[in-house]
Amino acid sequence: MDEKTYFMIGALIPDHIPLSAKRLYSELILTYFELLNEAVTLLDHHHYIAIKYIENNSTWLELRVEKDCIKVSEMECEIGPSWNSLICTEEKYFKDAKFGSFHDITILKEQFENEVKEKTQMFIEEIKCINPMIVESKFFKRIFYYSAKML
Repeated sequence: MDEKTYFMIGALIPDHIPLSAKRLYSELILTYFELLNEAVTLLDHHHYIAIKYIENNSTWLELRVEKDCIKVSEMECEIGPSWNSLICTEEKYFKDAKFGSFHDITILKEQFENEVKEKTQMFIEEIKCINPMIVESKFFKRIFYYSAKML
């Protein structure tokens, strides 16, 4: 993460945490926006999407498309060291997974897509207000890429 991105995102992070944690926290925020936007673009072509929780080795956010709805669950599953992506579209890897703290929460697919799109735009606009130059960073360009695909 470049200095410009770090200091801009740093404005959203509590002051009491150490600098090293602030850098990690900043990257997590950007990564989760990127992953959620990527998932939205994949929903038109895949009925199953699992998004890896970055903070640990075995927790995933599962999105199962059923007609015009999405069933959202938290799954506990270790795929193994050969898996190098934070998104998986193949349900077979999770057949033995256990549910985490929630499962089968049903939301409308359109509502999920709109919420991700709206929150992404709100995030970008807030960042622009704090530091308009920051949106030129490579991290924001990836978020813009996925956000533009949803329009």
